[in-house]
Amino acid sequence: MLPDSLKNGVVEPIGNIDAVLRSLKSFESLDLSLGTGNCVEGGKIKLQHVGLLQDFNMKDSYFASTSTWSRELIMSKAKASLSFDQIGVVIGDSPRDIEVAKKVGLHVVGVTTGAHNYDELKALGPNSIVSKDWSLLELTTILQKMTI
Repeated sequence: MLPDSLKNGVVEPIGNIDAVLRSLKSFESLDLSLGTGNCVEGGKIKLQHVGLLQDFNMKDSYFASTSTWSRELIMSKAKASLSFDQIGVVIGDSPRDIEVAKKVGLHVVGVTTGAHNYDELKALGPNSIVSKDWSLLELTTILQKMTI
């Protein structure tokens, strides 16, 4: 069902996310994990559809399940998985992404790829915010500032 609906809908990667993810993977000190409200199989199908599945470490990714169905539970699990010398960064496009990331102690970069504009997301106090056309340089500059 899901693969058919993806073929019939307009689902595509935003901007040059594929190039950005591949560039980020080249940083040895950076692990790309995923947290999503999708179930494992649904999340993998969606990522495969847009050519991004290979860019994430699935072993350390967090999906919705019958026991972990909320953003808070998913982000809390991600936060708990970090070692003392790691930081977790959520890149989210909704007010709930920002609110929950802050609540559980993760850094958060708001991105205007969803239904919410820059001003709406900025008002929630993310560590940083970028437009939907963000670049690798912009994101790496933000990440470097978070680790200083």
